[in-house]
Amino acid sequence: ARARSVRRRAPACSSTTAAKTTPAPRATMGDQVLRLAPYQYVHILDSNTNTTRVEVGPATITRLDHESIVLPPTKMLLVPPRHYVTIQNPVLRDAKTGAVVFDKHGQARIQHGDERVLFSSPDPFPLYPGEKVFGRVSPLQVVAANQALRLRCIRDFTDDGAPPAAPRSR
Repeated sequence: ARARSVRRRAPACSSTTAAKTTPAPRATMGDQVLRLAPYQYVHILDSNTNTTRVEVGPATITRLDHESIVLPPTKMLLVPPRHYVTIQNPVLRDAKTGAVVFDKHGQARIQHGDERVLFSSPDPFPLYPGEKVFGRVSPLQVVAANQALRLRCIRDFTDDGAPPAAPRSR
């Protein structure tokens, strides 16, 4: 004889126990309506213009027929104090305002092959299409008293308006 497993349902509500809240179902690639929680983002591809846009929660988004979800709802990145993260292929930002620069089609401009190190951020932020996290959010290295770090420049940089310094080769 075979033993059959029987699943029992919990009562919907009882006077002795508090009602449990069930989490909202996760959005799948075929959903027409996306409900983004706070600090979530999604990448949506518009096949008419062939551009990918970022939508940030909290929001309710109705996906049109010519749109598809490239990246499902994802938590934003948060870099706590005394931590850092390296972003590969970062978006181009305006030097004065820090706003993301978009091309004539509305696509965020990417600095291909570049890396940007971001330190603690007060607010969580989304990754734009093409950006990738290199490694993970890591704590900063603390230099103890009577100790030092040896740094090596591997690319050109400017420091407080000084002329660019070229990397030295050994």
